Amino acid sequence: MGDLSVLEDPDIWLCTTCYQCYERCPRDVRPTDVIMELRNYATKLGNISPNHRAVVGYLKNFGHAVPINDEVKKRRVELGLEELPPTAFKFKQEGDDKDLKNIEEHMFDLPPVKEEKKEEEEA
Repeated sequence: MGDLSVLEDPDIWLCTTCYQCYERCPRDVRPTDVIMELRNYATKLGNISPNHRAVVGYLKNFGHAVPINDEVKKRRVELGLEELPPTAFKFKQEGDDKDLKNIEEHMFDLPPVKEEKKEEEEA
């Protein structure tokens, strides 16, 4: 409703995006969509939770929000699955990363954390 202080509120990062509120809302408000938009705006201002920033790092480095280590790869093979799931990392390894480079330019370019911004401005 015009109060932009919500963009600095850490509570917007507590939502697990399980969509229960979305499915149960009797007024079709779509709270999850609202929270995602708030997070997008907050991120542009440099306000992103450390955990969400870490997930972006995992996506950039591993192609998946959860790093896939050797133990996970081994278990996948034992289960009859490919060593790597169909994530960005797999396509990167296979050399089919033309589109990934375009995505990386925008998806992984996070602004500095607010405290980092203040330090840069003071320097």
